[in-house]
Amino acid sequence: MPISESALIFNQAFCEKLERVTTTINAQTFETREQEKEFVRDILETNFYANKPQSDFYRFLCNLYGIPLKDDERYILVQTTTFSSMVDEYAAKEHPNLLKKFTEIVIEYNNDKLRYRYGLSLLIAAETNTLINSVYQVNILCQISAKFNQWLLDYAAYIEQQEKQLTTFSKQSLPNCLTYFRINNFQCIKHIEAFEIPTDTQFIVFTGENGDGKTSILQAIGLGMHHSADLSNNNGTFDIELVYNSNHNLIHKQTSNDIAASLPFLDKNASFLNNFAAYGASRLKVCKTDPINPLFNLNAETAELQNITTYWLPRVADKQPKLYENIRQLLIKLLPNVSDIIYKDNNSVNASVVFVEKGHEVLLQNLSAGHKSIVLMIGDMILRLYNTQSWIDDPKDFTGIVLIDELEAHLHPKWQKLFPQILAETFPKVQFIVTTHSPITLLGMPNNTVIFNVQRNDDAGTSIERLNIDLTNLQPNLILTSPIFGMDNIFNTNNSSINLVHTGSDFAEIDARKNAKNRVKAIIQQLKEEGNYENGH
Repeated sequence: MPISESALIFNQAFCEKLERVTTTINAQTFETREQEKEFVRDILETNFYANKPQSDFYRFLCNLYGIPLKDDERYILVQTTTFSSMVDEYAAKEHPNLLKKFTEIVIEYNNDKLRYRYGLSLLIAAETNTLINSVYQVNILCQISAKFNQWLLDYAAYIEQQEKQLTTFSKQSLPNCLTYFRINNFQCIKHIEAFEIPTDTQFIVFTGENGDGKTSILQAIGLGMHHSADLSNNNGTFDIELVYNSNHNLIHKQTSNDIAASLPFLDKNASFLNNFAAYGASRLKVCKTDPINPLFNLNAETAELQNITTYWLPRVADKQPKLYENIRQLLIKLLPNVSDIIYKDNNSVNASVVFVEKGHEVLLQNLSAGHKSIVLMIGDMILRLYNTQSWIDDPKDFTGIVLIDELEAHLHPKWQKLFPQILAETFPKVQFIVTTHSPITLLGMPNNTVIFNVQRNDDAGTSIERLNIDLTNLQPNLILTSPIFGMDNIFNTNNSSINLVHTGSDFAEIDARKNAKNRVKAIIQQLKEEGNYENGH
């Protein structure tokens, strides 16, 4: 939500006036504490409290947060406590980062002298002259206001830039997409930040070695989009800020467990991204009760996926045959050894869906681990997207954001390449934020994929680097030795000479070269036997 120009002007004027007052007060000397109090109160009364300045200040806050003033404006304005609570509540919902930033600045200058209120309520209390009665406190308020004013101007410029970006969305922009993230003090992450992720980015990929923090990044992004207090346990305080597009509306969310600021989980009143799903490397356990919070699926110990074949898919087969057929064809396309999927309606509760795998009819639990993981993950994802978009009968129309840790888990290399390609084609309006250890998965991703390399060291913690590498004409060996994976070489550990390394583009080329070499040897031998070959001629 943009900040009104009048609010910015008022805040700037307030800061300038306070600075002049502070200069005047600092030039005075006082013999007693009572003399200091009286002078401070008089100058504040003259400069700030006369002519209903409280009303002006409250109007500023209303403009800042978009709170409409009612007809009984005067009554609302004189209810300091009520209005303060209303502003704080509205700020926590619509502009949590504003409230958080002001609180941070207050705490920074607090020193246990101005601790009675937090957030904007503190400034309101200062304006009503309930706290400010010393030169020291006036100076602190001046520093707080000046710093907050500068941050407010920067924030307004940032929001304006984001609004401009929204107005320039192209037809290729995804209805839901992450455009910015900042993560502070979350697990192994001290500070990482990513700017200006294009709005048509269908795959955001994190690569890096084991233990560098890829999963932590997914968990933090998920926590910012779809909060769960059960997943917020962290050593110390964390702060997560996201900007993402939701149906071409800018969503700016900040999540924190900053207990010191007395504002735990600033996004607790903000709406979640509902068309959202998340999956960890473990995706073979079936949910036996109600669906769990999707973020739990990022943890191997708590991951439980819904089995669409036991209840939901048979029901869809009866009520939405077009959707059923689309899902059926999708699963057949995704499962390399499954030739058909059959719905068996026994006119009872025993109706079931069976898979024809290599000529044999099997239930989900009897599929191979690779096939089972695909059915469970895709099925759970479809269910979660369908729950918020039940009118859709073609997966191509689903919108949302899906997190997948270790995209290639349980997949043969052939399907590591095909899987992201099929996801992109089947769910063109869904953004996938994934991690991978495999260069082959990158071969199946769209050209507009954004890649971040994740690294970690003891001093700086986890860091990320955005890599602008065109993968269009790269083979896995080149991707492995690029900054994406950073391998020094990909030679067999038993290789004795680089001259013996085969450099063909595929294995068939190696066979072709070997056969050609054997044919040349045979021709030379024949020429020698006929006496037509001497000294290599």
